[in-house]
Amino acid sequence: MTAKKHYLKTIFTHVEDDRGGLLKIIGISEDITALKNAELKYIETQKYKDTIAKLYERIYEYNLTKGTVILGGENYSNYAVPKQMDLDDIRGSFVKQYVHPDDRPFILNMLSLQGAEECLKKGMSEFDYDYRCKAALDSEIYTWKASHISIFVDPSDKSVHTTWFVKDITETMTHKKQLLYQAERDLLTG
Repeated sequence: MTAKKHYLKTIFTHVEDDRGGLLKIIGISEDITALKNAELKYIETQKYKDTIAKLYERIYEYNLTKGTVILGGENYSNYAVPKQMDLDDIRGSFVKQYVHPDDRPFILNMLSLQGAEECLKKGMSEFDYDYRCKAALDSEIYTWKASHISIFVDPSDKSVHTTWFVKDITETMTHKKQLLYQAERDLLTG
């Protein structure tokens, strides 16, 4: 037999006799194990997010079940995306106009409930993905972004969320291309 850990919330009250003396103490307990486990998972998720966030410049969180932007919406201000946006705006206005065509399928899949649920069914909840995105509204120049994507189920309402930690790696990718060019080029003949 395996022992399971349970959390109880107990409220105590005392019963007095006619003279105000303590007669007995009564405790009423309620099993709050499910609530406590959800709280611990939330705290663990928050600590994880805080640690990862130190490595990246921007954080985005989306509720894929509800189609809402939870965190990071202000970072779209350089683009033609409405202030009160939802995920349809991100998938439409932003991804289709600003993400490089070769990177769009993956990004759109990771911003869809179906794509996230398929990943979770396969036991895949963490991804690192580098993609290209236009620098700003009127720009035709693509910058490189490194992203760490986390998919999880919110224990409070069972909705599927995805969190994106993003940083610019254009300088690193440019340097990498230069090194690759130099390595493949014959320095004597050009």
